Amino acid sequence: MITTDHAQLNRAALARSTAVGDSLDSAATQAAGLILDWLTDGPLSLNELDRLAQERGLSYQRVREARETLVKAGRIRLRNRRFELTRKAN
Repeated sequence: MITTDHAQLNRAALARSTAVGDSLDSAATQAAGLILDWLTDGPLSLNELDRLAQERGLSYQRVREARETLVKAGRIRLRNRRFELTRKAN
């Protein structure tokens, strides 16, 4: 389980990342921080990410935008049909 402190650290690191933070609006930045938090516990499929986002009330468009930006920035990758953190994200 992710602690609040860990979640705050992920969002702070994300905000400092010019490759990610500059290309997203605040809602997508929040979604990107949550994606990084969720992937800290291990890889997740697209369906699992969408389910977690839906539980948080996040829009599909914002989560998709955040996910694509994180992939382009090299923070997460799709491997064996599951998203996972890259070494760059740690």
